[in-house]
Order: sequence, then structure tokens, then C-alpha cells
Amino acid sequence: MSAAIGRYLTRRFFSYALMIAVLLAVRPWLWQGVRDAYVGYSGTVVAKGDYLWIPFRGPDWYIILQDSHGRRTKRYVSAIGYGYCNVGSYVVKKKGLGEFPRTPGDLTPREFEQLVRRKQKQK
Repeated sequence: MSAAIGRYLTRRFFSYALMIAVLLAVRPWLWQGVRDAYVGYSGTVVAKGDYLWIPFRGPDWYIILQDSHGRRTKRYVSAIGYGYCNVGSYVVKKKGLGEFPRTPGDLTPREFEQLVRRKQKQK
């Protein structure tokens, strides 16, 4: 590969990287859902809702949490997390991608399935 082609590809790579960085900085809803799916949080659900930012993708569900200091934060959740959260309830989300916000003491779908299988074996 010649030096001119190498410089061209390097310049092109950095220009695309810069465009993506600017796009993500200007449009935070493109990456906030990914962040909220991983980080852990807790609080009382004050409100919940959905909206359609990107056509043909489906709605983005969110909940607004109020923590013990009175600060409110908007967290983007999956359809399961949206269904498990009720306005006025206290929810906790553990850190990790496979988790969703739920009230303390609730079983995850996997834990519920294991409980049902244990009860079936006992019969």
C-alpha cells in the first residue's frame, strides 16, 4: 500500500470518527439508553412515559426517578422494565446489562422460572 493511500485512509477514519463524536454529543438520546441499561440506580418512580425519536424503531420508554436527596433523573428502560415500574413505587436496578428496575424482593423472570420448576418437581 502506498503512503498516499495510507494517509487518505487515516484521514478518512479520523474524519468519520469526528463526525460520529459530534453526532453523539448533539443527539444524547442515541447513547443514553445504552448507558442506562448498564448502570445501577434506585429511587421512587415519579412519572413514566414513552416517545418516538427515531421512526421505524419503536418507542423509547423512560421512567423519572426521585432519589432520597430529591433529585430527579430520567432513565431509559426496556419494555420489561417499563412494565415492572409503577408510579409511586420504589425501584432498584442492579448494575449490568441483563438487569431491569424492579421493586426490592421481586423475582426476576429466571428466578420465577426456577421456582416454578422446583414446585413442579416437588409434586
